[in-house]
Amino acid sequence: MPKKLLVYGAHFSEDFDHAKGFGWSLGEASFDWSTLIANKDREINRLNGIYPKLL
Repeated sequence: MPKKLLVYGAHFSEDFDHAKGFGWSLGEASFDWSTLIANKDREINRLNGIYPKLL
């Protein structure tokens, strides 16, 4: 799961470039590694809290 979240995050830059060809006008994009990692960790903690309840 952690790897999948990082892969999703990596695709956005390319998606922004492709969006222009579909009529989207986007402002300047920026990336913050610490935000990506913090949100990945938060999602993993959330899922880890859910799974034991389902077993």
